[in-house]
Amino acid sequence: MNVIACVDISARHELRSRRLHGNLMKYPEIASSKLTVSPRNDEKIRNKHMSPKFMKFYEKYMTIVGTIGNFMFYVQAHKIFTCKSSASVSMPAFTISAIALCSWLIYGILIKNTPIIIANIVGFIGALLVLLTIIIY
Repeated sequence: MNVIACVDISARHELRSRRLHGNLMKYPEIASSKLTVSPRNDEKIRNKHMSPKFMKFYEKYMTIVGTIGNFMFYVQAHKIFTCKSSASVSMPAFTISAIALCSWLIYGILIKNTPIIIANIVGFIGALLVLLTIIIY
């Protein structure tokens, strides 16, 4: 029993370290252990459960929704600019929003996700406009 457990553990290690997804026949002891390798990449999981057509649609949808949602900053900046007063607007809150949007923008760039990048560029510029109008007025 210990020998089998040892082989099983070493087989798992071998399978993970060499990533032998399609090359199991070179190592029959690994192939016979009936191990399954879960995909480490989100894209493999996503593509397994959703059609590419649906994913393209949903990425476009999220780009539009994320961009429209971040237009609230432009509305606030416009209100401050037309009223010439920022008395009722919290600078710390918009500073935190700008930092969060910048962080999401960097994350989107790192993972190369277009909806996250576009939505957060729009939001970050809007948050900077609000902060600028707060400083001016």
